[in-house]
Amino acid sequence: MSSATHNQQTGIVLILALLIISAVLGIAVVFSNLIIREIQQARLIDQSVQAYYAAESGGERALYQVRRREGIIDCSLLGTPGSCTVNGVCSNNATVPCINTVPGNLPVTHSWELNISNEMETSVLLSRGQSFQLDLFNPAQSANAGIDAIQISSDVGSLQLLTEFTNLTRVLDIQPATACNEQLPVIKGIIATGAAGAPVSVSAVDGSSLLDECAYSLRLNYLLSNAATHSVITLTAHNRVTGPEPIPSRLIIDAEAISGRSLQRLRVRTPVRPPVSGLYDFVLFSEEQIVK
Repeated sequence: MSSATHNQQTGIVLILALLIISAVLGIAVVFSNLIIREIQQARLIDQSVQAYYAAESGGERALYQVRRREGIIDCSLLGTPGSCTVNGVCSNNATVPCINTVPGNLPVTHSWELNISNEMETSVLLSRGQSFQLDLFNPAQSANAGIDAIQISSDVGSLQLLTEFTNLTRVLDIQPATACNEQLPVIKGIIATGAAGAPVSVSAVDGSSLLDECAYSLRLNYLLSNAATHSVITLTAHNRVTGPEPIPSRLIIDAEAISGRSLQRLRVRTPVRPPVSGLYDFVLFSEEQIVK
């Protein structure tokens, strides 16, 4: 074998060695990136779970204040300027609990932020024979809510709904309430919804106009005569002068928490005060006098 041929073969072997080394290094880099990404993804999932549970803890604390202590959202409802203290009571009346939006934390050093607001509209699924109650006041308020009309819409058209407004102004001792005292305790009538999604404004029932200085409780009954077996009913509170109003008895609790690079948000919709009983629309039959 000549010297030239030997040098040529040595050069080819060197090139093949370099190519093999480059391929191995390339594969190692690709696998390294995949492993690093998997580690980062696993860490992000872990942070995401921690952030979610931290946000859930904030939401649960707010729900506890609402359900167990009947905390209110705005201490100024008590008639004088006030705010919610760190201890969860109103600064203008320490006997009234409130929903504390001060950031909280867990022992694992994750914290949450809370924002509490009133729903501008609420929806409920009703079937034949079912009913839904919506209070148009806050149980702690000392002034009227300014609501004198309700817009009602459904996801199907031409529904018949029995609408009842119970005037609770006297019970809540809201002042002034001169005109409200002249109204019947309960005014009711049947309304018809329009086309699917088209809201119908209800500002008077059975000839009685709703007054913005009164406190009403609204009850809708889904009549058995409706062709649709069920429907999603959407309710929006209004003032005929100023426009849409927040629903004072319905809350939105927004809880937000950050863990590492993960941000989680949690939204809870809840009534300020749960219904006293779930028993509605029943009839009692008795052969004897019923004493209540």
